[in-house]
Amino acid sequence: MRYWLRHYSGWATYPQIYSQGKLIGGLDVCKDLVAKGEFLQLFPKNSLAKKAEEKFECLLNAYPKLIFTNGFSF
Repeated sequence: MRYWLRHYSGWATYPQIYSQGKLIGGLDVCKDLVAKGEFLQLFPKNSLAKKAEEKFECLLNAYPKLIFTNGFSF
């Protein structure tokens, strides 16, 4: 899984943060975005307002087959 994700994204390190299917970057990039106050702007406003249980339910309903493994989901 790690090999595939590294080649898919072109990003060699983990974690890899994605929003709406696009790679934002790794921890260093996200820290910089948080410091600039730009991190939350990368996510849809409606996704930030939902509770974790609601997000999980939406995710399960959106994909007929979903595999969770070692912290990764697809």
